[in-house]
Amino acid sequence: DALPISICTKCPAGYILVGGNCNKCGKDTYSTGGTANTCQGCGANQYAPEGSSSCTTRQNTIGCSSYQSGADDCTSCGVGYKLDGNKCTQCAAGTYAPAGSTSCTTCSAGQYSAAGAEKCSNCDANTQYSAAGSASCTARQNTTGCGGYAAGSDDCTSCAAGYKLEGGKCKI
Repeated sequence: DALPISICTKCPAGYILVGGNCNKCGKDTYSTGGTANTCQGCGANQYAPEGSSSCTTRQNTIGCSSYQSGADDCTSCGVGYKLDGNKCTQCAAGTYAPAGSTSCTTCSAGQYSAAGAEKCSNCDANTQYSAAGSASCTARQNTTGCGGYAAGSDDCTSCAAGYKLEGGKCKI
């Protein structure tokens, strides 16, 4: 937008002098005015609305991978974060989120994750277990004669030859 002045020799802050007209600087650029003929771009982690005389440092930077032009509003989050309104919120332990997610997903039984994870990791099914949404795996205690385990628990579902299944445990 040009100011309604027929011939400018100097422009106010936020505008540049182009062919005798004062033109407003666009989003994420600025000008101190005067006889400047180009708008300057904002630096990394800075923004500016149209017609700005300076850039503002972004406050909303944790987990954010892209921003709305000319604002501090986050539009997309990085790995392990979910978009929550215009900010990114880290996913809790036992959940995960790939980049660009709007929600955190709970890890399944037999999996775990730390806070801010991109994906869940598997527990060693023969020696460890975990319930859905776990931050870590638990060592199996019920190993004698067990031939298979229930998902997310230490209970046996089958027994080796010579053992019988009683209440989730294999007994001789």
